[in-house]
Amino acid sequence: MITSMKNVCVKAIFIFLIFSLSSCAFIKSVFSPPVKPETFKVSYNSPQIPIGITEAQFDNPVPFANLKKAAVNVIYYPLEDCVCLNYKINSINFYQFWTKDARDLFNKAVNSYNEEFNSQALVRRNSKTKNLYGTILGFLIWQEFRFTEQANSNMDIILGYQFKSRSPFFTITQGEAVYRKPYEKDGMTSGEKFIYLTKAQAEDIASFFDDELLANSIPEELRALLRPNLIIRTGSSDADVY
Repeated sequence: MITSMKNVCVKAIFIFLIFSLSSCAFIKSVFSPPVKPETFKVSYNSPQIPIGITEAQFDNPVPFANLKKAAVNVIYYPLEDCVCLNYKINSINFYQFWTKDARDLFNKAVNSYNEEFNSQALVRRNSKTKNLYGTILGFLIWQEFRFTEQANSNMDIILGYQFKSRSPFFTITQGEAVYRKPYEKDGMTSGEKFIYLTKAQAEDIASFFDDELLANSIPEELRALLRPNLIIRTGSSDADVY
C-alpha cells in the first residue's frame, strides 16, 4: 500500500514538472522578443528612389597623401526599407545598405558625436574611438566594372570617429565582406574601408535617413506593393479610464 502511494506521488510530481516546464516554454515563446536575423539581403534591381547626394572622404592609395574626396549617392529601396550609400573609389562601385535599425543607430551616433565635438571632448590619440558608437549588420554589393559580376555579402558597419591631419572625422567603418559563389571554393573579398565624414556631411546623411522623408519619397504605384494586406485601425488616443 505504501509503495503504491509512493508511485502515485512520484507520477504526480513528474506530471507537475512537465506541465510547469511546458508552461514556461509557452510563456517565453509568447512574451520574449523575436530574434533578429543575423543576415539580410537586398536585390540591386529592386525598385529604388534617389534621395540625395553628399560627399565623403576616403583613404588615398597614394602614400602620405591627403584624404580623397568622392560623391556619395543616397538611394532608398522601399520594398526592403533599406537605404543605400553608393560611392566609387579606385574604380570599384560600392553599394552599402542600411536597415532601419542601422539608420537609427547612425542618427544616435551623430548626436553623440556632435555633443562631444561641441564640448571639445573628442579624444585625439585613441584607436578605440573608431568603434565608439556601436556595430550593426549591413549588406554590401560591390562591382569593379559595369559589366563585371556583382559580388555581395553581409558585413559589419562600425561607427565612431578618428583624427586625420589634426582634424576630427565621424567614421563609418565598412567591415570586410567575402562573397563566395555556390559550389565554388574561391571567393571575392572586399577589405575593410573607412568613410570619413565632416560634421556637416554626417548631418547630411542623418537628414537623408529621416523616416518621414523616406516615407514621403515613395510614389503611389509602389505603396500598394509594400504591405498590400495591411489593415490600419485608428483606435481612440484618449486616455483610458481605470
